[in-house]
Amino acid sequence: MYPKSVETNDLSNEINRSKGQATGIGGFTLIELLVVIAIIAVLIGLLLPAVQKVREAAARMSCTNNLKQIALATHSYHDQNKAFPKTLMALGDFCARNPTRCTLNAAVANGEAEGYLYYILPYIEQDNPYKLKFGAAPTFPGITASRSFVMTVGSDPRNAPVLQEFTTPGADKAREAAFDEIYKKGFETVADLLELSPEATAQARTFVDSDSTQDEVVRIVDWNKDQEISLAEFRSFVKDPGVEDPELAGPLHAFLQTVRDELKLDSQSSAIFSESKIVYIPEGTTDTPGPDDKILSYGGLCRATRLVVTDKTAADHLCGLIDQAALAEDHKDLDAKLMYLAEYQKAIEDLAGRGIISEATSRHSGTILWAMGDGSVRFTGDGSVRFLSDSISP
Repeated sequence: MYPKSVETNDLSNEINRSKGQATGIGGFTLIELLVVIAIIAVLIGLLLPAVQKVREAAARMSCTNNLKQIALATHSYHDQNKAFPKTLMALGDFCARNPTRCTLNAAVANGEAEGYLYYILPYIEQDNPYKLKFGAAPTFPGITASRSFVMTVGSDPRNAPVLQEFTTPGADKAREAAFDEIYKKGFETVADLLELSPEATAQARTFVDSDSTQDEVVRIVDWNKDQEISLAEFRSFVKDPGVEDPELAGPLHAFLQTVRDELKLDSQSSAIFSESKIVYIPEGTTDTPGPDDKILSYGGLCRATRLVVTDKTAADHLCGLIDQAALAEDHKDLDAKLMYLAEYQKAIEDLAGRGIISEATSRHSGTILWAMGDGSVRFTGDGSVRFLSDSISP
């Protein structure tokens, strides 16, 4: 259920409805602000991991199809020239001049297509000097793809090509680094948006965590309303989320630009982002965000802390305070929860004062902590912590 003060039957209509019902926060309504926050939270916690998984699978399939095309073209080249081509460009030129013999994607012939770099390398073995090795590696390991391939073909077309596949070195770390940058930007953006409205801050966590909110955000991204989200719909939404109010659209577009940049969404064509590549189906999916993927959660706050606090000992201490606050909340000990959150904020301010982290990080953490305190913790302009006992949630 949504918070009682936020009544809506259809968030996708609310996000674009008339600004005449604004609640005094800029030119937008409370529900619009909460929806934008929810969009960022759901994208990070649910859709981005699914998008990357499906996208890499689509790129892998495209790559293997291109390698098979190269193998067929290579046989045609060898039949005509009694030798293998020395470069992919030479093979592409041959196919262009002999379209009845072979075809080769122009981008592949030029060495790069759909997030993969293709290469060709002749080599000699004692048992057979008439072999050719070629392969493909991700243009951006861990982002456009994570698997590399090497295929070997012989001059006799009756022998099937031999394909070897392996994990691209560094792909996992590169993907993790990209997601960390997206998470950090999302964390900062949500904190900035929460500062626009104390009322939103007090309700954001409950709103974002509701099952209905996740489904409604998915419906917003699902532009053709077929109850499925494809890669094409996801990329279209990232380019134009349809939020008009500049005070909300600006931060959201900045966050989505980070998504585009880090995931290199513009480096692959519609062939990869086709409608057939389904990312998410609201009904029947069992995927849920991990504890560290949810921005408005204790695990999410710890993750953000480790991204900006480079001193491991200090980060461990801060995350320990977060864990204690989470444990106190589980035991409904609100005084203890607020005490640990206050200790965390004091430690963050101390690190900022010593130049270990930025003042902006301290401010962002403070805003998120207020939301974690369900509106019961307010961080004043001088960075101090004030408890509002009359608004502590039960």
